[in-house]
Amino acid sequence: GAYIGSDLCRGKQAGHADLDFCYNVLRCRWDAGHAASRGRLESVDSLFLPLYSTWEFAQAGSDSLYGAEAPDALSACEGSRTVLRYEENQFSAAVAYKDRCGVFVCGFPFETIYPAFRRDQFMQAILRLLTP
Repeated sequence: GAYIGSDLCRGKQAGHADLDFCYNVLRCRWDAGHAASRGRLESVDSLFLPLYSTWEFAQAGSDSLYGAEAPDALSACEGSRTVLRYEENQFSAAVAYKDRCGVFVCGFPFETIYPAFRRDQFMQAILRLLTP
């Protein structure tokens, strides 16, 4: 979700179990909170989505859609790779790892991707990427 990196990492010292989980299980590092304000994403990995295709997520909520007000920037580590970037600043928005297991981590909540058919396409792309 929007705080997956900041909740695990902010204020933690090296060796803390939360940091170890973030690095070694989720395969990412937290770079920044409030990483985007426009809600636009760009694919940077053609194995995930067509290169440079754009996606949107809600940053302002409504009655029918949750808003991600402070998405995290997450960088790849421990063999993962950046697959999405925030269009406005090129901060890493999502990382993926695939070896004996698969991990996909977004700095914004999945449910904020819109419209719904794009959210379905996004999940299909994640499953294709992570399926052996």
